[in-house]
Amino acid sequence: MSAHSIYSPSASHRWTRCPGSIKLIQKCPPDKGSPAAQEGTDAHALAEMCFVKEVEPYHFIGEVMPSGLVVNKVMSKHVQTYLDYVKELKNERQATILVEKKLTLNIIDERVFGTADIVMIGGYGNTVTLDIFDFKYGKWAVEVKGNTQLMIYALGALESLNGVIKQAPYKVTAHIC
Repeated sequence: MSAHSIYSPSASHRWTRCPGSIKLIQKCPPDKGSPAAQEGTDAHALAEMCFVKEVEPYHFIGEVMPSGLVVNKVMSKHVQTYLDYVKELKNERQATILVEKKLTLNIIDERVFGTADIVMIGGYGNTVTLDIFDFKYGKWAVEVKGNTQLMIYALGALESLNGVIKQAPYKVTAHIC
């Protein structure tokens, strides 16, 4: 597993509002997570396997994930909904997808980095499109409006793909699925 950024996009809702929280959090014992968080991690791993191997999630029902959790029909169905959404947009935009793409914001600070679930580069008419996807598999609502995690991913994607996206105009869209 790669290092985790102290300025992680997933915690940006906290550190962008309270920069001092970075030092305070470092003094706390490591977060052991929760069963819900582990289930979300496993759902992400399942989605990644499906994208990489180009297989539908139902093929993994009954498989044991590294955490010990068994893939069930409910997880398979939710992951399939996410895959279908991404694939439909990929086909519509005639796009290329990058799965689990590490993104940095070196223009701000090299310690600001994270991994976007999907970065999609495509075209729609004369416009280059850049779509950032964050798959949420959980039990709590996620605020979409002003979502700093996706804003950081979008900026990181623009920075890392600077050599690819030279032509204008382009459109950036962030998706929480």
